[in-house]
Amino acid sequence: QTDRQTDRQTDRQTAYLSIDNTACLKGVFAVFVLIHHLYQYSGLFHNSPLDMIFQALGYLSVGMFFFYTGYGMMCSKNKERYVKTIGKKRILPLYIFYVFLILLFSLWQIVLQYQLTPPLLLQSFFFGKTIVPLGWYLQVTFVIYLILWVVFSLVKNDKKCLPVTGIALLVYCFICNLIGLSTTWYESIFCVLLGMTWAVYKDSIDRIIIKNKWMSFIITGFIFVVFLAGSKVSPIIQAEVKMISAVAFAVFVTIATIVLPRVLYNNPVTKILGKYSLEIYVCQGFFLLLRKEGRIYIDNPYIFIGIVIVGTAILAVLMKPIYDKITKTVKNIAAEQRNPHRKNR
Repeated sequence: QTDRQTDRQTDRQTAYLSIDNTACLKGVFAVFVLIHHLYQYSGLFHNSPLDMIFQALGYLSVGMFFFYTGYGMMCSKNKERYVKTIGKKRILPLYIFYVFLILLFSLWQIVLQYQLTPPLLLQSFFFGKTIVPLGWYLQVTFVIYLILWVVFSLVKNDKKCLPVTGIALLVYCFICNLIGLSTTWYESIFCVLLGMTWAVYKDSIDRIIIKNKWMSFIITGFIFVVFLAGSKVSPIIQAEVKMISAVAFAVFVTIATIVLPRVLYNNPVTKILGKYSLEIYVCQGFFLLLRKEGRIYIDNPYIFIGIVIVGTAILAVLMKPIYDKITKTVKNIAAEQRNPHRKNR
């Protein structure tokens, strides 16, 4: 009996990065991103003790999204036909949805009388700038997918994928810096490599953490806090320190999912948030535009916050079937191309 209880506990602890758990956590971090932007756009809590926390929530939450991307894709790498279908199953549906967002935001910005220039509209389809508020994250995600697609296609050994991906991400950071993009575009990017590394060495990592889980939790939490504070102390190497703090945060949060009760992050509320995590992220931009670039359509910050939260929730529910329909259609077309006689059967 005792052995069975121990085995069940071990299984639960090693399943902390299951699809179900990570979906819930993505929902939580989508809400954290929303809180971060509400802080930025509303003007509340600026220059207060909470300033650093609300400001950091953005890049730290994005780092968690990148961590789960790296982990998930690395775990799926050796599945049959997975690498060959990254373009059709991952990149194409999301890009079509992104194009749909470009069209929607173009119309919305015309309604709000924002200046809509052809160069910005054109660049929105590529990289570096976009008419879609917060769309930089989607553009970076496409780059990550492309990098991993190429790496997985060329490098079959899982462990050898790690240094190759690391070099590719360094090149990406260098290019971003060279073309004058802000650190937002790359300060969380190495969480992708962390996720991949965690997937490759998960058994060894699990043994270390589960044996010393509370000590690991405390130490990684302390390291994260040190680097988070350091990002404010040293402006010269601020970007580098923020990169490290994003990685440290991802480690800390992942260990926390082992240490803390599962119900705290996997419950009916977080399941709903996880279901709409992507839509929560992209839909908030429609309402954030009501206070941007000196155009304040809603003067009262509290009313603004209420409209953003309620509007994002409603629009996310409406947007979800559109993304699902795009994804399903692309997958069906890909399946028919692979097996043209499928319909006849």
